[in-house]
Amino acid sequence: MKKASTRTVLLPHQHGISRVQQMGHYRYSAAKPGLENHFHQNSIEICYCIDGVQQYSVGSRIHYLRGGDILIIPANQTHSTGGMPEEKGELFWIQLQLGDRHGKLCHLPQEKTNLLLKHLQNASNAPFFGGLQLKELLMELFTLVKQDAKGLDSIRKEVVLLRLLLDTLELSQRRQEKEVSERIRAIDGFIEKNLHRSIYVDELADLTQVSTGYFKAWFKINMGNTPKEYINRKRIDLAKKRLQREISVTKVAYDLGFNSSQYFSTVFRKYTGKSPKEYIQEKTKAE
Repeated sequence: MKKASTRTVLLPHQHGISRVQQMGHYRYSAAKPGLENHFHQNSIEICYCIDGVQQYSVGSRIHYLRGGDILIIPANQTHSTGGMPEEKGELFWIQLQLGDRHGKLCHLPQEKTNLLLKHLQNASNAPFFGGLQLKELLMELFTLVKQDAKGLDSIRKEVVLLRLLLDTLELSQRRQEKEVSERIRAIDGFIEKNLHRSIYVDELADLTQVSTGYFKAWFKINMGNTPKEYINRKRIDLAKKRLQREISVTKVAYDLGFNSSQYFSTVFRKYTGKSPKEYIQEKTKAE
């Protein structure tokens, strides 16, 4: 059964936490319209990409978040999805207000509230890894908020948020450029050479000399997608380039290993929010 797409946005009167402007979560089974240019006045935004791949344009920079990546967007910084849709996958976000007039965060003294938010602001504007480690905290926080936690649960809600933010800060300070291992290079090279045909997980597991079961788990952790999702995303990225110069949707579909133009159109829409024909028309008008 196809999973339904969900999107939840929680505003201050719903979550009741000072300094938190907004909390949100989406889990999309197909692409949705992208974010236009906008900014959050005197608020930083922390995005936790749990599954899938998402493009963000922040100022003059383009970032690609994979499952497990975290991005902190600075206050007052214009950002969008850079003309791309909000893609198939799962993502949490939290917006935190700067400035004393917004009160204390989780009843911390004002000085410590400002110290924590200052460090988070300073860690902004480049992705770092660790989102999957924080998924349980994010889910617990959202559950407590949506249940309108009272009494001891209201204390637990604030403790969970503080732990989430402190763990986020710690992960940002461990920031390292993710090394592209020889294994990943070999996988990418094999996939890109064989996009014209069906690629089986068994082949990729054999290439890396591990069992299929181990490979699937390893791939999900390191690449943020299942092998099938990753391969389809590469096919669609290449399809977008080819559709700008190739009139026949059917030819592009078969050249990229799809067994029918109808299935190609279904997958294309899932990742872009448009049919191939709509995509061609949009690009033609732009020219």
